[in-house]
Amino acid sequence: MIEPEHHGIDWSGEIGNQALIFHSPLPIALDPISGSAVRPAAMLRAFRDLGVKVAVIDGDSRQRQDKWAATLSSGQSIFGVYSEFSTLPIALADPDRVPRAPSQDFRQFTRLRDMGAPVSVFYRDVYWRFPHLSRRLPFYKKPALAFYWLEAWQIARHVDHVFLPSMRMKDYIPFVRGRAGVSALPPGGKLQQMMRSIKADQPLRLFYVGGVGGEQYDIDPMLRAIEVMGGVRLTLCCREMDWLKVRARYGKLRNVDVVHHSGAQLEQHYREADVFIMWRRMGEYLRFAMPVKQGEAIGWGLPIVTNADCEMGDTVERDGLGWAVRTENELAALLKRLRDDRKLVAAKQAEIMDVREQHSWESRARAVLETLQAYRIRSEMSTFGDLRAAVSSTEYRLPSSQ
Repeated sequence: MIEPEHHGIDWSGEIGNQALIFHSPLPIALDPISGSAVRPAAMLRAFRDLGVKVAVIDGDSRQRQDKWAATLSSGQSIFGVYSEFSTLPIALADPDRVPRAPSQDFRQFTRLRDMGAPVSVFYRDVYWRFPHLSRRLPFYKKPALAFYWLEAWQIARHVDHVFLPSMRMKDYIPFVRGRAGVSALPPGGKLQQMMRSIKADQPLRLFYVGGVGGEQYDIDPMLRAIEVMGGVRLTLCCREMDWLKVRARYGKLRNVDVVHHSGAQLEQHYREADVFIMWRRMGEYLRFAMPVKQGEAIGWGLPIVTNADCEMGDTVERDGLGWAVRTENELAALLKRLRDDRKLVAAKQAEIMDVREQHSWESRARAVLETLQAYRIRSEMSTFGDLRAAVSSTEYRLPSSQ
């Protein structure tokens, strides 16, 4: 596996007039709302903020075909490729889900690799490998599972490096899991400028934003731990349609405010919160999940309370971003401790402000550029080695005198 060296490189100077191809099988939203749309827009912005010239190839298959042709015929020197795959197979990414050109992008990836430009992709999700999640697909979407397998095979064949939300996910991806060129690229966050103050005479303010209900978003234990505790108040943000399905089960919640906001509407909740909480009943799928909202919370300087023994919890504990606990009882005890000693919360907020740059979107973009640069260097060294071997194996003879 190629390990990038992390230096404070001026990437506008390092790449020079070369361009990075930013590829997406979906249009990149200018004002994204959902987590899956936030990431491509944030990464594109981060590359540009680093001074990198970017050629964007996005949209449906026909639009991408035109953009591939325009970019590759322009004479522009290409540094490498970074692609943000969607949760659907790339073959089915068109709005009508018709697989018009299932190999189009992969052919261009191979063409660029032959030209010396390394290709990397971010592989977003692998829910299709979990029967309890994929069986919920409508019958007319079941054939999509075959395209997931095809896509994994194409990635292993046509791509240099695969980025994942976490390395725990690698073992679930067929064809890719045996490769060395895989590394984690978790979500980042936008660094927000604000000063936080802890008000000990007010309830400890918690903020959760995400799904509710089902095996994947079972927040029952979290709500039970909060409901029995005084001096704590939770703002729970989820989609209204999801809440309507589970509202009857919870009844009237004593110290929980339910809201249905997204995008810029979330800013006020991040500002008002003392702690970001995302504690759910743990399952196999959640052990490698890395929600975009975690990066957002770090960008706002919020300590995180989450599950232990999973990628999110490991990151929180390793980087000093908050607290990770295993059981509902441990969660209740932790919240009581934070409620009674607000200095713990204030100290953790200060720690996060010192390290959050490491979790910014720009930091993630730099990691991509460093990885691509490492592949370019290895390729150049390999080419030089082949040339040297060819020269050393050539027999040189002095011309005979006549």
